[in-house]
Amino acid sequence: MSTTIHQHTRTQHNQDEYSSRSAVERFNSTRPAAVGEVIVQLMFEYLKKYGKLDGKNLGCLLDVACGNGKTTKLLAKHFQRAIGVDSSAEQIALAVRCNISEQVEFHCSPAEKLPVADHTVDVITSIFGLHYFDVKTFIPECRRVLKQDGIALFYAEKTFKIISRDNDDLPAIYDEVSAMNKKLCERAREISHPSANIVCDLHWAQFQEIDYKDKERIETTSVLETTLGEWGSQYLSIPAMQRLCSNPAENPVTELMHAVKILWSKEHLASSSINIKMVSHCVLIALKN
Repeated sequence: MSTTIHQHTRTQHNQDEYSSRSAVERFNSTRPAAVGEVIVQLMFEYLKKYGKLDGKNLGCLLDVACGNGKTTKLLAKHFQRAIGVDSSAEQIALAVRCNISEQVEFHCSPAEKLPVADHTVDVITSIFGLHYFDVKTFIPECRRVLKQDGIALFYAEKTFKIISRDNDDLPAIYDEVSAMNKKLCERAREISHPSANIVCDLHWAQFQEIDYKDKERIETTSVLETTLGEWGSQYLSIPAMQRLCSNPAENPVTELMHAVKILWSKEHLASSSINIKMVSHCVLIALKN
């Protein structure tokens, strides 16, 4: 009982870190816009593979932990109706203010109590959200709201290789990224941070915990073009990462950026002018009714 309460307290604390408008806008302002498009494409490739896309829009989408609704709107293009839910009233208010589509609606609600009628949803999505949920409560809610042939998709990723966009002869940065992830993971464990699951095993723990008859875990890769500076800013803008990298003298993210410059002999250049490809290890968890 005490372990459950402690886990809930930690989870709620880290949800709160992401809930304030300033925190989320800081993250979104540095995150390349193409990231959402890559994730949406991956999700719909999966849906198409299983016959869910046949040239016409699907019925209803439910996007859980939707934040300010930007990705919900990308997903909504393929649906007749889209519903975004998030536990942050501030984020939902921002999503509502920026919404100009009659087919999209937003509601403030925890993932464990979805404001949707039974068996009315074709597809549930959640991007970078599953590790914050009480899975044993959330999954029965998914089962309740999904139609008989519905699908739920949960996404996670981590960068595991950095490649130069401008010079194929420069070495790929792999060992240094692994070292950074290891340091971040160790610090996450020290402060009992839920994001340790994302850094270490990409939802493997959550996948094992899910009680579902037909579940699938798909591992793949994605490639995003950006700059070294944009990548570092995006990482360090995440509130959880700010906690993990609180010591400026020993910051794994800035250490990695410095290592890239040394290995590529670009120490004299600003990080914003060093073009890179982020090759990310991605996981898509799919539940099929």
